Amino acid sequence: MRRFLSFAAVAACAAATAFAAGEQGNWRYFQDVQIKTVRPVRVKLDYGILNGAADNFTDLRVFGPDGTEIPYILFPSAAQPQKPQQNAHFSISTQRTETDILLDCPAGESLRGITLATNSDDFIKGVSVKYSKDATDWKLIARARPIFRQSGGRENISIDLPRGYYPHLQAVIDDATSSPITITGVAMQTDGGDPAGLETIALKNFTSVAAKGRKDYTFVLPAKNLYVHDIKLISPDRVFSRVVSASAGSDASSGSSRVIGLGSATIYSMFMQGSPLVQRTSLPVRRRLDGANTITLSVAEPPGHSFTLSRIEVRVLPAFAAFTPKKAGAYAIASGNATAALPQYRHESDKQQNDMGKFTLVPAGKTRENINFSTTGTAIPAADTGAAIDTKNWSHRSAIAPQTQGVQYFELTPEVLSHAARNLSDLRLVADGKQVPYLIDTEKISHRITPRADKQNPDSKENISLWQLTFQYPNLPLTELSCATPDIPFTRDITAYEYTTGPSVERQKRILGHAQWTRSPGQTDSRYLLSITRPQSERIFLEVQDGDNAPLDLSDFSAYYATSRLVFQTAQPRNVFLYYGNASASMPDYDLKLSSDSIAKAGKTAVRLLPEEKSGSGWSEETAKKAGRTGFWFVLILVAAGLIAAIMKLLPPKKQSL
Repeated sequence: MRRFLSFAAVAACAAATAFAAGEQGNWRYFQDVQIKTVRPVRVKLDYGILNGAADNFTDLRVFGPDGTEIPYILFPSAAQPQKPQQNAHFSISTQRTETDILLDCPAGESLRGITLATNSDDFIKGVSVKYSKDATDWKLIARARPIFRQSGGRENISIDLPRGYYPHLQAVIDDATSSPITITGVAMQTDGGDPAGLETIALKNFTSVAAKGRKDYTFVLPAKNLYVHDIKLISPDRVFSRVVSASAGSDASSGSSRVIGLGSATIYSMFMQGSPLVQRTSLPVRRRLDGANTITLSVAEPPGHSFTLSRIEVRVLPAFAAFTPKKAGAYAIASGNATAALPQYRHESDKQQNDMGKFTLVPAGKTRENINFSTTGTAIPAADTGAAIDTKNWSHRSAIAPQTQGVQYFELTPEVLSHAARNLSDLRLVADGKQVPYLIDTEKISHRITPRADKQNPDSKENISLWQLTFQYPNLPLTELSCATPDIPFTRDITAYEYTTGPSVERQKRILGHAQWTRSPGQTDSRYLLSITRPQSERIFLEVQDGDNAPLDLSDFSAYYATSRLVFQTAQPRNVFLYYGNASASMPDYDLKLSSDSIAKAGKTAVRLLPEEKSGSGWSEETAKKAGRTGFWFVLILVAAGLIAAIMKLLPPKKQSL
C-alpha cells in the first residue's frame, strides 16, 4: 500500500509537470523543479538546459504549474566588469643592491596585489613585500616574487598578495645581480578576487596542432553558454614563461562561424633566489561563452624551447535562475526555442554573492527532452485569412511585394525590428481587413551593418578614448560591436554604453557590454568583437581605458544584428501588409494545421517588404479603403472634366448673329 501511495504521488507530480511542459510545445528541453514553500528561490541550471539554450539565453523561461511564465533573474550576467586598479601614492629610494618602494594604501580598501609600471625592457627580478600598521614594525607577506619583461611579449609586473587591509606597504626589488629598473607608477588591485561557488572542469582530451612560432590546443566544454572564469594550463615543466591567447568558436545564426577573442596573458613557472617555486598559469576570461563551447589556446613557442601541456582546468561559474513562485507545485525551467525573444522582465545580475543570498537554493532534476517537440519546426495555418482586425492602433506598416500566392517568406528589416515590439508580439499580416496567419522561422539570421563613427572629447579628466556610434534606427537587436585595432601590443578595458531617459530621471547611463581586449606581439587577427545587450537608442558610446598609454586608434566600426524570416501562405495573390508598432498588442494565437516540413518540401517564394509607411491617429484598413475609393472618384471626376474640355475645344465655333 505504501509503495502504491508513493508511486501515485510521483505520478501526480509528473503529470503536473507534463501539463506545464505540454502547454509549451515550442520548448525542447525542460528541467523540473518541485516548489514546496512560497518564497524566493534559485535553481542551478543543468548543463543540458545551458547547452540547448539560444545565444544570450533569449529562450530561457520559467513556467509555473499552470504553464504561465514566471519572471526571473539570471545569475551571473554575461560579463562582469572588474573594478579598475587604483593608482597609489608612492616614494622610491635606491640602495646599493635594492630598490625600495613605499606605499600608503587607502583606508578601508582590501588589497589582493600591486602592479608596477615601468618603461624598462629585458629584465627579470625578484620582489619581496612587507606591510606595517604604523610604518615602523614591518612583516613579510611575499618573498622573492618574480617580475620580468622578456622577448615575445612575455611579461609579469604584478605581485599577488594575501587579501587583506594594509595601511603601509614596502616593495623591495632585488638589484643584486642586474641594474635597477625605472618605476613610473604603482597600481593597487582592489577588486574582489574569486567569486564563491566556482566549479572546476578537468580536461585531458584535447587536440594539438603545431604552427610557426606557436602550438594550438583545442578542447570542447561539456556545454555551450557556460560562464568561464579562468583557464589553467598544467605542465610538468618546472621553469617556463609563455604568452597564451584564447579564443572561442561561436556559430553565427546565418550558419557561418565567428571567433570570439578571450584575451591573452603570460603564464610562468620559475625560481627566484631565496624563494620556492612561483607559478601563475591561469588565463583570466570572466565572461559567458554565448553559443560556444569550443576553445582554442595558442601557446607561443620560442625557437629551441618546448612546452608540455598535460592537463587543462577550466573554472566555471554556475548559472542560476532566481524567481518567486506564486504557489507550491511543479515548476519547469525551459530552453531550446530558437524563435523565442528575450523577455522584457528578465534581469541579469553580477552581484553573485549579495543578490543570491536573498534566494533559497532548491534542488532540481536533470534535463529532459520534450516528447512533443518536433524537429521539423512549428506549423503554419493553411487557412487563407484569419480574423478581422482594426489596425488603428498600429503606428507603421509595410507593403509586401511581389503580390503572389502559396507559401511565401520575407526577412524582417531593420525598420521593422526598430519600431516593432522587442518580442515581435505586435506583428500582424493583414489583407482586406483580415489577418493572414504566419509563423516565424526558427533559423536566426545575423547581418552586419555599419554605423557612423565619431571620435569624442571626453568630459572627464581620465585618460580615455571615446567614440560615438550612430545607427540609422533606435532599438535595433544588436548583438555585437566590431572594429579594427592598430598593429601594436596592447591591453585595454572596453565598455559600451548608451544614455536613456526614464520616468524618474532625465538621463541615465546604461551599460551594454564590457570586455578586456589584449593584442600580443605577432598576433595576426586585427578585428575584435564586443558582445552587447540590445540598446534602446540609436547612439552607442564605446569607451577605451587608455590609462598611462597612448590613445588606442580604433577604426572600421561595424555591428551585427539578429533578425528572422516570417513565413505565410495565401490561396491567391493578395494585397498583404505587415503592421507593427503597437506596444499593447499581445502575441497572436493562430490555429496550426500545415507543418513546416511540408512547406519545405513544397518550396517557398521569397517576397520583400517595401519601405514603411507611418500611420496617423485613427488610421485603419477600412479608412484606407475609403480613402482609396474617394481618391478613385476624385480622379474620375478630373478625367471627365478634362475630356469635356477637350471635346469643347474640338467643336466648331458658334456663329455670331449680325
